Amino acid sequence: MEKISVIIPVYNVEKYIRKCLESVLEQTFSGLEIIIIDDGSTDESGNICDFYAKQDQRIHVFHNVNNQGLAAARNRGVREASAKYIGFVDSDDYISKNMFQELLYIIEKDNGDIAICGYNVCGNREESVKLKEKIYNRNEATTLLLKNKIHSFVWNKLFKKDLFQGLYFAEGKCYEDVRIMSKLFLNANRIICTSKCLYYYNVRENSITGNTRYEKSWEYVESLEQRCMDLLNTNYMDAAAYGEFVCLRRLVYEMIINKEIKNDYYKRLIQITKKRYIDAKRVCSVWEKMVANIYMISPKIYACVRLLISRLFHR
Repeated sequence: MEKISVIIPVYNVEKYIRKCLESVLEQTFSGLEIIIIDDGSTDESGNICDFYAKQDQRIHVFHNVNNQGLAAARNRGVREASAKYIGFVDSDDYISKNMFQELLYIIEKDNGDIAICGYNVCGNREESVKLKEKIYNRNEATTLLLKNKIHSFVWNKLFKKDLFQGLYFAEGKCYEDVRIMSKLFLNANRIICTSKCLYYYNVRENSITGNTRYEKSWEYVESLEQRCMDLLNTNYMDAAAYGEFVCLRRLVYEMIINKEIKNDYYKRLIQITKKRYIDAKRVCSVWEKMVANIYMISPKIYACVRLLISRLFHR
């Protein structure tokens, strides 16, 4: 049996899927089971996947007649997976040749349940997001996740498949990573991070997670709200509230800077951030409280100060 099942959901990505698949096929660790879920593509994506499957017996393609969404495709991939470990690659992204070898090495060497690497952002903007190289216990890692110090993406991680027992991506929802990741972390005992950036995340204007139009961001708010509700009456509630407060404060800042504040969405964000700060302030540092208090007094003053600081440091 192969050691790693790599799950690749595919939907209308004929321009990108070849590069994605070739990066997986060229992995230095060859013991892969590559599971492709063609989620009802109407372009040539499905045919391209079938072509690669004929060239490499490690590839297994499953075609959905109708598009069911990313969460449903990932759920099917998990069901079809037979390996001890599960990794995810989005079909418009690609990975370093040694990504799975590196993640497998640290997860086995340190007896971990989840291994995480940094990633490179490419496409419309470029940056590298590095992690601190460290082994965390469940409490440490979950707190960092909830405070957005570790991101909720599934694609820069390697999981023990057992962690998914009884867990599913929320179908019909966007930002399903946010909804499930804290549950996966709470099922884990040890989470290992490497500082190496091994995943290449392609930001596209028309991709689901690349779309930053505020009117389409409400499901992101809902996912953060749901995470808080899932952790209500636990020791993690304050950290979850802090993470939501910071994320939504950033959205408010962007709306103010872009002069898109005359709508109900903006007003609802203000209300939610103020509600979440009641819990969030219990885990804020002195500096974080100072910044948050400026926001609580006036989001517009906070936005002006933040914009000024940003411009000064980018000159």
